[in-house]
Amino acid sequence: MLIASGGMTKYRMSLQPSDAVEPRSGRSKLTDSGKAPGFTLIEVLAVLILVGILAMSGVVYYKTLLDESKSRGAMLLVASAKTQLSFDFARIAVAGLDLASSDVQQSCNTVVISDSDVHGSILCSGNLSEYVFITATVDGINATDGWISPANSTQ
Repeated sequence: MLIASGGMTKYRMSLQPSDAVEPRSGRSKLTDSGKAPGFTLIEVLAVLILVGILAMSGVVYYKTLLDESKSRGAMLLVASAKTQLSFDFARIAVAGLDLASSDVQQSCNTVVISDSDVHGSILCSGNLSEYVFITATVDGINATDGWISPANSTQ
């Protein structure tokens, strides 16, 4: 409110209850409707519940992705073992050695898991002249397949 008197301007302020001001921030404590600004307890709880539901669905999705990656890792170990068996078959066949007496587990043991955090293993049974059954395990997830010898395949 401005008051003019004798060439000087004087200022006079009048405070209303809705004009209450916080001492440090300079912000109004009350809104125009006379209520304090902020969130109610129900609004805060609703947001926390929604965040909790989203977090739980994220955990379930992460666990699914983790199991899927372990399964794919086990399948890759099986594929690596098949490749190694094919290399050993070619090496033994070219050398003219007996395919049936070769140690297929030794061939599979050459497939190496280089990560110290992953626990994996490969088990091979059979012989290079017929069929080799391969089981790979990565952190408790199994994948199985077989390798058919080129000497046994029909053409």
